[in-house]
Order: sequence, then C-alpha cells, then structure tokens
Amino acid sequence: MGVSKRILNLMKRYPWLAQTATTGLTHTAKEICDFRRGYPHTEPPEEFRRALTDTVENDRTGAHRYMQNAGFLETRKAVADYISQERKCDIPPECVLMSYGASGAANVILKALVDAGDEVILQAPYMPEYPLYVDNHGASPVVVQTGADFLPDISAINKAITPNTRAIIVNSPNNPTGLIYPEPLLRALCVLLQHKEKDFKSTIYLISDERLRNITYDGPPVADVLKMHTNSVVIGSYSKTLAVGGERIGYLVINPRCPCKKDLVMACATLIRTLGFVNAPALIQRAVARLQGVTIDLAPYRRNRDKLCKALKEFGYAFVRPEGAFYIFVKTPSKDEMKLVKTLEQEGILVVPGEAFGRPGHFRIAFCVDEATVERALPRFKRAREKFPA
Repeated sequence: MGVSKRILNLMKRYPWLAQTATTGLTHTAKEICDFRRGYPHTEPPEEFRRALTDTVENDRTGAHRYMQNAGFLETRKAVADYISQERKCDIPPECVLMSYGASGAANVILKALVDAGDEVILQAPYMPEYPLYVDNHGASPVVVQTGADFLPDISAINKAITPNTRAIIVNSPNNPTGLIYPEPLLRALCVLLQHKEKDFKSTIYLISDERLRNITYDGPPVADVLKMHTNSVVIGSYSKTLAVGGERIGYLVINPRCPCKKDLVMACATLIRTLGFVNAPALIQRAVARLQGVTIDLAPYRRNRDKLCKALKEFGYAFVRPEGAFYIFVKTPSKDEMKLVKTLEQEGILVVPGEAFGRPGHFRIAFCVDEATVERALPRFKRAREKFPA
C-alpha cells in the first residue's frame, strides 16, 4: 500500500479535497470562471515592492541565516507595536511569534495545546482545513452549527463544551460567510468559556483566526478577544492583506495576561522548529516589519461583492451579505447541493460545495478575482438558477 491507512481514511472523510482539484470540464481555460480559491488576484501594494527592494539592497551580514525560531526581534516588535496601537493595549514583543503563514500558526498553537482525546470546538460553516488541523495533532473536532444567520449559537456551544474541551476556534471576518462577529456576541462567548473553566476546573483557549482582519467593507469593527478572555490567542497573516500568500508569512499573539504565557510562548517556539517550519522566511519578515497597517486596495473586491450580491439576489439566490473577506456563502435552491454545483460546472463556473465547510445545502463563491471574470459569470449564474424553479 502506497498511502497510509490514516490518510486514506482522511481522504474518504473529506472527498472535496480531491473533487475540487480534479473537476473535468468541457470549457477552455479562458472560458472557466473559477471562484473556488481565496487567492487575491491583485498585485501587492507599491509599499510592499519598495520595502522588499530596500530590504534586499540594504542586506546586512547574516541577513539570511537562521534566527530564533520565534522570528526576528525587530519584526516581532513592529507587529507588537502596531497591534498595541490598533487595539489600545500593551502587547510585548515576546508574546508575538512569526509563523509560516496563518495556517502554520494554527498548527503550531493546536499542537501546543492539545493531547490525544482533547476536543476542539469548530463552528460550521468553518474554514475547510480546521478539522484537518485538529486531526493533525490527535484531538477531535467537535462541530457546532451556527444559527440561520451564520453567527455563533451560544446555547449550542454551551451544550458542546465538555471536560475534554481544550479550545474553540472563532474566525472573523469569516470564511466562508464574510460575516464579522459582533462584539457583544463574542463577549457572551467569553463569559461562557470562563464559567465553563470554573465548572470543569480546566483551561479553555479561545483561538481567534484573524487572517482577514483588515479585509472589511461595511460591517462592524472586528472585536478584540484579547481584552475579553485571558486564555486567548490571535492568529494573523499578511497573505490576504498584502496579496503575498506565496511568501508564507503570518504570526501568533499570545495574550500577555494568560497565566501560562511563558510556557505557551516557549512551546510554540519549540514547535515552529520541530514541526519543520524552523522559522518564518527571513527576507519577508524584514520586509513586513516596515508594512504594519498597509493593505491592498479593496475597491475592486468591494465592486465584485456589490455586483455579485445585486445580481444573485435578482436571480433568486439566497445568502447573507458579506461584511468582510471575499466570500459569499449561497444557499442552494436544491436539497442536493452537488446538483447545483454540477449545473454551475456545466456553465463553466467552479465553486466549493457547502459540505467542505460543514454546512451542506450551500456553496461558496470567492470573489477575489478580476472584474471581467465576474461579468462573464453573471449570465451563467442566472441560467443555472433558472434550471431550479422556486
């Protein structure tokens, strides 16, 4: 057998991993409207190019050698200073660790927190990789459905928490819905976690995945969980905000009020090494240190969102209007979501089925594409919808 039994079982549990990569189509590459991946199509802002050029031209001795596993202190300090200013709090640089993208940060913190038999609560719809990340480190994902509005259901989360609950992941702005979780709702969640910690005499970490924090349009401000729950960790990234996903640069922020912060920082630094990342790439670390608060131009994505939302509503699709990120999570007009997904494929439109996000009966559109693709897709979305009478 060429592949391990564990991975074969994993592939059976998550068949969409292979399906979205091997779809057969009759359309040419130029005709296909691919809305599957949240990969920004825009180029990085000019500030990034200048920072990268200056970084290379002003190389110093040892600039490309290994450094501390947690990253360059100058970069960690730049991140800490920006977060402290933005959130009006005091984040010391020793509580920031540079990571191999946000996904690398997620795996590091989960590995640091969980033992075999522990549980991590996920809220569906969730980012498709979350269950896989939890599974990577021997814990069990516990899926809790959000409400009809796709916001966390505090009552359902309350029922899902057990003595084995080690963490809960929140993602705002959310992938795949684009919603920003309201601050009062997150405060209620944190109060619940604190009560459960007392009841079970345990520690329950709130992992806040904020890789899309600066990709917002007209929703409420993204709330600061570091002020709400002492046992909290924030994941951040520059992949989307600077359109540099291929550079693999993100970070972890350990709440400085966390009683176990020293041990947790040391554990994460150790795991950055032992999980094989060793350290975040040196060159891009030094560049992003100069780019705190810089974001790509969101105007093209705002136009794509507005254009798609207006048209999809006219065509009879149901969805919640995204407030941030670059996704629309659409309800399928058929109980069989794959029937509509296949119909869209016949029109040359590629989307991801809701099953991948733990919420069947939906599909996700990633609208971080060029505007011509959106224009080309609109009549196709209409034709597909017309094949499913109300």
